[in-house]
Amino acid sequence: MSRFSSAKQPLCLMALAAGSMLTLGAASTAVRADQPTDLQAFRSCAAIKADSDRLACYDKAAAAFDFDGTKKRLNEATKLKAEADRLRAEAEARKAETTRLKAEAQARKAEADRLKAEADARKAEADRAEAAEKARMAALERQKAEQAKSQVEDFGKPAKEDKALAHIESTISHLTKPRPGSAHGVTIQLENGQTWYQTDNKRTGTIRAGMAVRIVKGPFGGFMLTIKKTNRSFYVKRIG
Repeated sequence: MSRFSSAKQPLCLMALAAGSMLTLGAASTAVRADQPTDLQAFRSCAAIKADSDRLACYDKAAAAFDFDGTKKRLNEATKLKAEADRLRAEAEARKAETTRLKAEAQARKAEADRLKAEADARKAEADRAEAAEKARMAALERQKAEQAKSQVEDFGKPAKEDKALAHIESTISHLTKPRPGSAHGVTIQLENGQTWYQTDNKRTGTIRAGMAVRIVKGPFGGFMLTIKKTNRSFYVKRIG
């Protein structure tokens, strides 16, 4: 009975050490290397049928078992496991931080894309409004030009009453002096396509093609042509 009791304590310590080594074996290379040799003796004892021989075998295995070294290796394994857990936790924390930063970057990119889309939409609307305004102004300019052209073309025609234009300006392109006995004076063709002839007997002075002229409505009807260079004026009538 005493031998059984004396063997019971080493066996308990052995079982505890063996169980601890199995639990922490993945964390310690040293424990994994020694475990098969240390436990093999105890495994071989279990096959002995005779109680006294089996106990003697256990006592021998327990006496040879390095409890201090195993405890030291278990402590090292525990430290290694704790360090591995810490490193794993740090890696998971870094992964979580990386995921968070990636999510923030994606959110910033999405916001930047949204702002860019809004800016592009505003620019497109501004461009459309600018194009519409340019088209409107161009249409007004064409209308004004056509109106001005029509007013110039109608200026001086007896059948047209033009209250918008008080005068026109152009350049002499060709002139024809009157024939002897003609009822009117010089005939003048302008670069704007109009033809006028002199209706009074005033001297025209120097007059030739290329001179600039101004034709205004007279205060009592009729039209007066003034040669800008010489400041000579005489009444005229449009004939073409």
